[in-house]
Amino acid sequence: MRRAANSGSPDSVHFFGQRAIKICNEVGDSVQLAQTFQNMGNSYFIASQFDSSYRYYQLSAETFERLQRRRDAAFVYRRLGTNYKGELLFTEALQAFHNSLELFYELGDSLEMSYSYSFLASLNRSQGNYDLSIEQAQIAHGIARSMKDDALIGMSLLESGLTYTTIGIYDSALTQGETALKIFETGKYGFGKVESQLLIIKAYIGLNNYTKAEQLALKYLSTAENSGNLGSQSDGRLFLGKAMVLNGKYEEGLRELNNAIVLARRMNYTEKIMEAERLLSICYERLEMPKEAFDHLSNYVTLRDSVFYTEKSREIEKLQAQFSLKNKQREIEQLRVASELKDLRLQQSRNRILLVMVMAIAVIAIVLLFYNRKILKQRISFAEEREKLQKSRFQAVIDAEEKERKRIARELHDGIGQQLGGLRIKLQNIEANITDSPVKTSLEQLKGIVNNTATDVRTISHQMMPRALTEVGLGPAMRDVLESSLGASNINFQFDNLADGTRYSEQVEISIYRILQELINNIIKHSQASDVSVQLFSLSGRLVMTVQDNGIGMEQNGSDGQGLLNIKQRSEILGGNVLFESGKEGGVVCTVSIPIS
Repeated sequence: MRRAANSGSPDSVHFFGQRAIKICNEVGDSVQLAQTFQNMGNSYFIASQFDSSYRYYQLSAETFERLQRRRDAAFVYRRLGTNYKGELLFTEALQAFHNSLELFYELGDSLEMSYSYSFLASLNRSQGNYDLSIEQAQIAHGIARSMKDDALIGMSLLESGLTYTTIGIYDSALTQGETALKIFETGKYGFGKVESQLLIIKAYIGLNNYTKAEQLALKYLSTAENSGNLGSQSDGRLFLGKAMVLNGKYEEGLRELNNAIVLARRMNYTEKIMEAERLLSICYERLEMPKEAFDHLSNYVTLRDSVFYTEKSREIEKLQAQFSLKNKQREIEQLRVASELKDLRLQQSRNRILLVMVMAIAVIAIVLLFYNRKILKQRISFAEEREKLQKSRFQAVIDAEEKERKRIARELHDGIGQQLGGLRIKLQNIEANITDSPVKTSLEQLKGIVNNTATDVRTISHQMMPRALTEVGLGPAMRDVLESSLGASNINFQFDNLADGTRYSEQVEISIYRILQELINNIIKHSQASDVSVQLFSLSGRLVMTVQDNGIGMEQNGSDGQGLLNIKQRSEILGGNVLFESGKEGGVVCTVSIPIS
């Protein structure tokens, strides 16, 4: 098998692999058989016969599982998932990574579980599931910190940083990348150091600091060339070319991007080829070379598996097929001209007509492409403006509502509340001058009614605009609303305030407080829960609140749809998000995250 792998010949891989399988079956060595399947998967992958490679990896993992060698099976599944991801086969990659994670979970191997969560975070980022990707990276980070494993901590920081670059939070990505690099530079983690450098380069490009990105990419490329790693060289040239193009160095950028494509094709890195084609299209467009820009954009669209570009890819493939067909027809006509001189004029005429048709098709395709790009930009701009308008309207409603709450609370406290206080004092004075027992008893009852009414007025005033929120902060106000709402019920609660003593903007504190009120009301009305857990903490420039109950869950409790909509809108106005999930032991977990930087 080693000879086959070194030769890179598919025939050699097949010949030596089948002989090894036969020998293993004859001697009954199932462990060696599983290892042989894995070696054949490696060899076929090197030979670029991916279908065969995936089949033998699957056979290896299943054989190891039958032998109860879960660890070996888990590593094979992980390798299979990594190869699937490189080929953009995301569904198959997800299944393979989940198989690996499940086996490591059964083994209780926290170290490898953390690695598996990092791989899943990377895969979900590739599919656009950014919230899930960040969550899985944070799970990996939590496991790594508990184990005090620097390599795992750095890897989880890398995954969350890469997701931040994808969604445009470049300052956070830069922080994650620099922190990870410091970790990897202090240990013997070559892979982590390389990936951290790439993340930092991406962040600087996102922050429009192209000169710094170019300097770091040149340094990175020099190291990659000395190591002889083709994958790292491909990355280095790709990002160096990108920084140069965005910095206006088009000729140098073209050279680096074309070299990146050559290396990526040798390693069969589809995603890198796709990115390089996109950048080449941008570069040629800025150089006012529409034909070359169109060719590279066509290559990019063909590779990209996207809803927006599926129909456009089909159109381009159709044009390319027509273009190829016309070229073949022209070659046939030219051969006929060589053998049939008497039809020379006819053939020349046909060739001219064919050329005009091809040029017309190319011009029409370019016009359609740029027109559709313009329409798409207009639609995106319109959608963004509409979203801003909706947010501003809802913000105005919230501001007006909070203003009215403050006014009513003030009127209740300063008006009715003070009047009731005065009435209580007068009743006390009257009671002091009366000795008639029946009348005194009636006054006592009347004082009780006044006291209860004053208490109700204070409670309503406090709910409209709690003094604790304005005077001592969010944490005490949250504890107050939990005690007042759940204290008189049969629901136990636990509140962990990890941001104790910290004050935030009025909008942030009011939004978190109102969201908690809405969630607690839903729990009391619908959840049938007996325990509620609330946490408040800050993480990476965001204020996070989690509310978890052990009730019947969201699908069964029939909670108010408008209330949940208000929760999401309050969060989105401040640039935050809300995530509802089912708890591991039933109930609902709500996570609210709002930026505070």
